[in-house]
Amino acid sequence: MKSPTQVVKAIDGEVHRWHMHRTRDWSKYKIARVGLSLDVLAYAIYARGCLNDVQVAPFSIIGLPTAMLLSQDFTQNLFYPIYEKNTTDTTRALSNRHYQNWKIMFNMIRPYSLLVGTACTGKCVVDLVNLVANQEAIDAKEFITYVSLAAETLALSSSIYIKDKDPKLLERENVLKRAYNWLTCPPPQLAPVQVPEYSTLVDKL
Repeated sequence: MKSPTQVVKAIDGEVHRWHMHRTRDWSKYKIARVGLSLDVLAYAIYARGCLNDVQVAPFSIIGLPTAMLLSQDFTQNLFYPIYEKNTTDTTRALSNRHYQNWKIMFNMIRPYSLLVGTACTGKCVVDLVNLVANQEAIDAKEFITYVSLAAETLALSSSIYIKDKDPKLLERENVLKRAYNWLTCPPPQLAPVQVPEYSTLVDKL
């Protein structure tokens, strides 16, 4: 049985692979533009949420740290084409080292940001389904809070995924295909085992 960390790592790998397939023909400039667009959109929704009477606890615990990470991600997207160039310039090399350190940290954060964003999105979808199916009123403060958090965390994780290029991921089969192959693969044929015959003392008498 896999540990929670292994499950998160497996999910991260599959989502990373999905982003790689969608962006494999993108130039570094297009990646930077899309990343900047995601950050700006997330900031706009976050700012809109700040203007409303939102739930303070989740907005402070999740929203504020994510907004700070978005500002750093915005900087990375702004200079992404420069960082991706090979250069021997000392100043540029130091800046690139700083970028690589942030990249390592962001790659550790991204699966958890994705999971939080997915959970917040699920909460909003459930509220909308209950509104339509059961006529249950939606708490506007709560709904705006989770919409803002979902936009922030999903935009941040997507922006991180598209910047992390790993061509080896494109060579792997996706999880659904591997699961299908495992289900449709015939079970291995068991070879018959010959059991040796043993004589007993009674047989010899």
